[in-house]
Amino acid sequence: MLLDDKLIDTVHRLQVATLRVTAEAYERVLPSSVGGEIGTGFALFAGEGSPLTQVFGFAHRTPGDPAEIERFYADRAQNWEVTVTPFTSPETLQALTNLGYRPSHFEGSLAQKIDHLPEPAPFDIDEVGEGDAEWMETTWRGWTGDESGPFQPDDLVRAVAVIRCRRYLARIDGAPAATASLFEFPEGVILGGAATRIPFRGRGLQSALLARRLRDAGQGRLALMGAVPGTTSHRNAQRAGFHPIYSTMVWMRR
Repeated sequence: MLLDDKLIDTVHRLQVATLRVTAEAYERVLPSSVGGEIGTGFALFAGEGSPLTQVFGFAHRTPGDPAEIERFYADRAQNWEVTVTPFTSPETLQALTNLGYRPSHFEGSLAQKIDHLPEPAPFDIDEVGEGDAEWMETTWRGWTGDESGPFQPDDLVRAVAVIRCRRYLARIDGAPAATASLFEFPEGVILGGAATRIPFRGRGLQSALLARRLRDAGQGRLALMGAVPGTTSHRNAQRAGFHPIYSTMVWMRR
């Protein structure tokens, strides 16, 4: 897949749009949450310490003033993430460094034009609605690894349960085992929200959920997903036809 200017800007718009609909969901479940346009990107406050208290798309191919970010989070958070890409303005990167921002970790962006639809996987996979209780609990147990304690949904799980997307629940022998989601926009789709409960890992559930979402997205659509390079998720994505297009880096304010 050729990483030309059109694809670069389309990926940017899709990822910013995903954070925007995430902010809409957070505003429904957490009264103190707030999201807003900032520069060429979007900022979300989802609570102190939340991994979704972040900025994405800021200073995309044009200089931006980090003071806008500082003002947005003033009196709201002590720490937050700013995701930078190879197309973040170099002047802005230097300004972030001068303010004390430091790199935290890499993430990978992958894309494909869906040329052929994968075969249905041999698993029981249902598409479920907003706020589905089994989907919420399976997601929470997959993310936390907690299989014995009572289900205690946090703000993150409650928000993703009502976000504007399609949700999938995979079962093994009738037991809820894994979840995933699909964000749909006019320019393409983003695959996200993967979680597998510990007892069911290593059985190909996420590959099956990936195939189901590609089939539902439809032939000819642009599909995006994120995965840390070198992980099982990254390899599964490549086997499913995704191509690494670039890496992003998450910077922390403190």
